[in-house]
Amino acid sequence: MVSGVEALGSFPLMSGMGEDELGAFLRTAEEQTYNVGECIIEEGKPSDCLYILVAGGVVVTKGPGDDQVMINILEQCGDFIGEISLIDILPHSPGRAW
Repeated sequence: MVSGVEALGSFPLMSGMGEDELGAFLRTAEEQTYNVGECIIEEGKPSDCLYILVAGGVVVTKGPGDDQVMINILEQCGDFIGEISLIDILPHSPGRAW
């Protein structure tokens, strides 16, 4: 069985981190589960979270209601969203993640 540190270390985003750094990251992480259609990130809302996909998929859209345009589909373990919110203190950039 692969440990959390080994799994996290295999993600391209974390490839430069050492075992101690990955362990520290995991100690502060929280596993979240979302339902189909549930909004994870919304444009203009503040956040300090990075979301790393472990299972399932995420559709990133932009626009209101029926006028939404798909921007991206994340479906690979290790895909991520929300990383910019760790760098700046601004609300989320345009787009929504479902």
